[in-house]
Amino acid sequence: MDGGAGQIVKWATIRRNERNILPQVYGDGKSQYALAFDPARTIDNSIVGCMRLYKDDTFGMCGDIVFVENMVDTASRKKYKLDSTRQIEELREIILRFNGNAPDYEFIDTISIDQGAGGGGTSTYADNLLANWKDKSGYEHRGLIDAKHPIYEGYADRYPDAVDKVRLISPKKYRTQMVEEFITLMDLGVIRFPLEWNGNDFVQVVTGVDKITGQETMDVHELSLEEQAAWQNIDLMKTEITSIHKSTNPENTTVTYALAKELENKMHDDRFYVAILLAHRLFEFRRNATVRQRSESDDVLPPNCITSIDF
Repeated sequence: MDGGAGQIVKWATIRRNERNILPQVYGDGKSQYALAFDPARTIDNSIVGCMRLYKDDTFGMCGDIVFVENMVDTASRKKYKLDSTRQIEELREIILRFNGNAPDYEFIDTISIDQGAGGGGTSTYADNLLANWKDKSGYEHRGLIDAKHPIYEGYADRYPDAVDKVRLISPKKYRTQMVEEFITLMDLGVIRFPLEWNGNDFVQVVTGVDKITGQETMDVHELSLEEQAAWQNIDLMKTEITSIHKSTNPENTTVTYALAKELENKMHDDRFYVAILLAHRLFEFRRNATVRQRSESDDVLPPNCITSIDF
């Protein structure tokens, strides 16, 4: 149910932006993926999300939100988040899954990390991504860095193998801007989500068209537990998005985007924050594409391939 004039994104907009796509827990070996991470330790959720980037012939650059995970310690009685060391390990594992067997980070566009009010995203997480590391199979991978961030000025010599894929984002500086970018992209219909999950552990997927009959051919896709969890978290992200409201101070000089007052103590907004981090990256892509179009006659990107699902 929609929640009044202050609601920044209506459920009708969410439904309009849903597509017949499956959540993903692995990359497809051809698409670019933007990741976003809003880390936490105890109070808030620690959320990582993934957006598949592609060019649509009609809409231009678009992004499918295909993966969302809450880093919960299932062994914790109070369901605390994983400790920071294990969160780093899990983030690296997610990066590898979406990069596939390609050379380090070929299919990873960027990894946006919330710095946090006290800079915890930098000292606890980004710092620990700098050095080379080994995966569970013993293979060594290159580190990751935000080479453009002032705090890492001169670090290229200390960590020469680190790949410039991390983007540290200050929530205090950019939150309002990112929310407004997100609203714009949602209204344009270029941020897409899977349809609402019906709770089944399988879906029917359209695999093609029969050349003789002209009818669609179907196959049954059994959802893994990881896909089910990702789908559930994507649906929770939609709920958080539609729970954010815009308000202004009495002087009408300051705009605030936050959970509706009646929801502040009932739910979190961390998935929403990951959504606007991902939207910020897509907005940059679209802005850069506009600049290029002014100076180039043609800008060709790979076509978009979308899977169709019949529930």
